[in-house]
Amino acid sequence: MRLVLILLCACAEKPAEKIDDGWLIAEEDLGDDLAVGEGFSPANGSELYAALEQVLPGLVYTTPMTEVPLSLWELAQNDNIADMGSCPYSQADGDAILWKTGGCRSRGGYNWSGELAEITHARDPDTGFQGYGWDLDLRIEGDVESRSFDALWLQGALRFTLGDEDTLDRAAQVNAIAGVQGYWERISVADPRAVYWDAWAITGRMETLTGGATRIEARVDLGAAGGFEVSADALALEADCPAEPDGDVTLETGEHTLVVQFDGASACDRCADYSVDGAFAGRACGT
Repeated sequence: MRLVLILLCACAEKPAEKIDDGWLIAEEDLGDDLAVGEGFSPANGSELYAALEQVLPGLVYTTPMTEVPLSLWELAQNDNIADMGSCPYSQADGDAILWKTGGCRSRGGYNWSGELAEITHARDPDTGFQGYGWDLDLRIEGDVESRSFDALWLQGALRFTLGDEDTLDRAAQVNAIAGVQGYWERISVADPRAVYWDAWAITGRMETLTGGATRIEARVDLGAAGGFEVSADALALEADCPAEPDGDVTLETGEHTLVVQFDGASACDRCADYSVDGAFAGRACGT
């Protein structure tokens, strides 16, 4: 996904200030919550780590809250799936580009319904922040023998803020459902995302400050694997170990409390100790 940045004059900017609840970006009303966030019960540490990759920055994705649904939007734009410009077609609307379908069928054999809006705001002259957004109401179904997937859908809203050099690195607020069915089977890859992305949903927010300090609060649903509430107040993303943060992450599943203790650059081994209801349960490691 290419983001077009709007370049403005190098005007003086005043530092952003935290609002009453400690966040730099005020919470936006993105509609009724789409994620439930309960029922997750990992069989082992590997399953726990794979689930955390879907929501925590610094494990696989930089900002998974937005990157997961936008990766599916990018997949949908492949030439064999979309006829960009006609199915779907674009329409300018203020700060937004609307991708409309009108119930079209692409030449590749995919039926499109709904629409998607891509929003680019001008950089805020006071804070230096720049906002982007995506409003999602899109479904695509393939019915030809050589199709890449059976169905792909995106619903809800994504908000992403690109920060300045002094206070905020990036922030996201998301209330969205994303899914793809029949994709992983066709590329013959054994991947936990075959389950997670069957019905992936997040309702929540995250902010990473300049220097890497990260806060996250979200409810997450990962298909048949269930869901959880995830929170971290002082997770550190370190340049010396970009693939593993430092700090504690808490998961509430509705029945149990899991605490995952990442140790960042001190080990940088893509592994973390974790406990269940206060008792040590083992090591969670990525592949």
